[in-house]
Amino acid sequence: MPLTVKKKNNENTHSLVNRFSRKVRYSNILRKAIDNQHYSRPLSDLKQKETAIEKKKRRLKYQRLYKLGQL
Repeated sequence: MPLTVKKKNNENTHSLVNRFSRKVRYSNILRKAIDNQHYSRPLSDLKQKETAIEKKKRRLKYQRLYKLGQL
């Protein structure tokens, strides 16, 4: 959906640009573009499970070393 701004009678270019900028700001077009710029695909279920298992292993290893006084 493109934004259109037409120049009114006796309107200078500065106010026209300000009106256009305001329309862009209120339409959230830039916010959506910025959000899409850093989009990353969600992880698959298998990958989520694998990372959860790795985190749990690291946590258990850290707890074990802490109990032994090696950390």
